[in-house]
Amino acid sequence: MKHLFCVAIVFPLFIGCSAEVNTSLPVAEILPDGTSVLILKGHTDAVLDVTFSPDGTKIVSASADITARIWDAETGKKLKILRGHLNLEGRERALMNDKKSVVSVATFSPGGRTIATGGTDGTVRIWDTESGKELRKIEGRGDPRPPFVPPGHNFPAFTSVSFSPDGGMILTVNSDGYIKLWDVASGKEIQEVWRGARAPASFSSDGKKIIAKMGLGVNVWDTETNVLVKDSWTERDIEWKRPLLMLEIDRGSFTSAVFSPDGEKIIAVSRDHLRNDRVRPPNFTNINGSLQVWGTDFQSDCELPKVKERAETFVRRDLLLDEKLLLLNLEGCGGMDVAISPVGKKIASAGFDGIVRIVNAESGVELKKLKGHTGSISSVAFSPDGKKIVTGGEDKTVRIWTLE
Repeated sequence: MKHLFCVAIVFPLFIGCSAEVNTSLPVAEILPDGTSVLILKGHTDAVLDVTFSPDGTKIVSASADITARIWDAETGKKLKILRGHLNLEGRERALMNDKKSVVSVATFSPGGRTIATGGTDGTVRIWDTESGKELRKIEGRGDPRPPFVPPGHNFPAFTSVSFSPDGGMILTVNSDGYIKLWDVASGKEIQEVWRGARAPASFSSDGKKIIAKMGLGVNVWDTETNVLVKDSWTERDIEWKRPLLMLEIDRGSFTSAVFSPDGEKIIAVSRDHLRNDRVRPPNFTNINGSLQVWGTDFQSDCELPKVKERAETFVRRDLLLDEKLLLLNLEGCGGMDVAISPVGKKIASAGFDGIVRIVNAESGVELKKLKGHTGSISSVAFSPDGKKIVTGGEDKTVRIWTLE
């Protein structure tokens, strides 16, 4: 009896200790300036993309752990795990430059009823928000045989996915550089917009324009205007959309760009590095790059060069946005991602140093710094009411910051 009595006492104590060590529960913290932050844990690898639902009640996150997750935006409770993207690690046909499979992007439809995710398995998947059930799969393909990848390559990773404002189309960018429009209902390709993008790409709020990061620059297209050019890789005619504006900076490479809510400004962040013909200043420590705000002149005549030879197919880099339209240039406020508040008064940038910087969109005056991530931040987004910010980073956490 004595032996049995000891076992009865020890066993419940062991169970109790195990229950207390639950690292997946959300953790609430208060910063010294009074800002509250809710830390959401559960992803087992870096968080690559985050955003709020249109009604602000949910958050979706995409991760290098090959899942997307839906969270309650108020409590931080995990609601659903979206599993379905394939793990292509070690497969012969996996993307040449990707050492691991990831879900790189996730976004809500305008009505919030569905979620679109994109990953390195070369698919965009549409999910029901409430049930977490996969509804549709869009299989994107680049060139069958691009010259710079081996013959087995046919899984270009999706690096950007966004819905049109009416929810009828999806705009995607893949790792082969294709910007394409897809019909949501059928999953069929509508049109190839351009090639050469390096994500992300998105619509303006009225759906009349498209903006995309293009290597060192940013391009803007009208959704109605097209131009016929010859593709130098496949020697086939493509009806590409004609750019309205081309924006490029002398130092650095843009990582993200968005329209202001009224569509009259472009907000972009860069990763700062110098071109070969420039010398880095002494004691240069600007690891975050720059945040820039540009006005837009959509009447500017940005003509494409006439196609006489294959080498002349692509747009020249000297067709740039007039520098007099640069309204703000904030050194050290760049990073991996940028977001603007719904009313256009605040800009938030996700820094490589793990800090979110919030500035006044007109003056550039810094309003707040949000510190807590223990690595670089991959994604930042405002809530629909502008009172919260959500971030995701390489420390595997999603963080909800309450500003007001």
